[in-house]
Amino acid sequence: MATTMSVTVEQNLCEGCGECIDGCPVDVFELKGQKATVVNMTVCGDCRYCESVCPTGAVCVDCVDEKI
Repeated sequence: MATTMSVTVEQNLCEGCGECIDGCPVDVFELKGQKATVVNMTVCGDCRYCESVCPTGAVCVDCVDEKI
C-alpha cells in the first residue's frame, strides 16, 4: 500500500497572509493572485505546520493510503 499526500488551499477562505508560505520548510506554496497556491505537493513531508498557522483554516493536508 502506498501513501499519497494531498495538500489543498481553499481559495475562498485564503486571505493571502503568507503564513503557510513562510512556515513551510520545503516550499510547497507560492502566493499567486494574492492567494496561497500549492505548487509542489510532492515534497510535502506531512509536518502540517501550514495547517496550524493558517488563521482561516484554508490549508488542508491529508494522507491517503492507496492500494497498488
